[in-house]
Amino acid sequence: MYQEEFLPVVFKVELRSERTFSVKKWQKIIDDIFCSYVDDISKNEECLIGHIKALAEIDKENFIKYSCINDSNHINSEVHCKQNNINKINMIINSLVSNISENESCQFLERSCLVAENAGDQINIEIVKNEKITIEKTHHHGEDEVCPICGEHHLHKD
Repeated sequence: MYQEEFLPVVFKVELRSERTFSVKKWQKIIDDIFCSYVDDISKNEECLIGHIKALAEIDKENFIKYSCINDSNHINSEVHCKQNNINKINMIINSLVSNISENESCQFLERSCLVAENAGDQINIEIVKNEKITIEKTHHHGEDEVCPICGEHHLHKD
């Protein structure tokens, strides 16, 4: 089956700074990381991007969501946040790409994060891989609402 060629990969990424940045600044930093990541993957003609999505959690109720579908290198991002200045973001990246291993995908993401770290904003980025990432309860939508990340309904645990 065609879908079996796509390898789902999930990474947890922690972005922090000793200084606080506006949510718009964090959005730009993460946009740059995504563009570099997608660009590196797209350089390999054998790879095909199904989707790359992420949720950058600011706190339990505020977030930025990102998506890239196919190799267009166009990153969509939406800010759902009432806060303005923060110094830490936890992000989950869900990548579905054909003909690329988890290790290769992580190398591309590490390279993209290194570029962001060296951009002069004094941020630290840590990628956690090979970890079972489970979401027991989401705070980003009500129980009867569609998830803003995947467009599906989820069971909620109390």
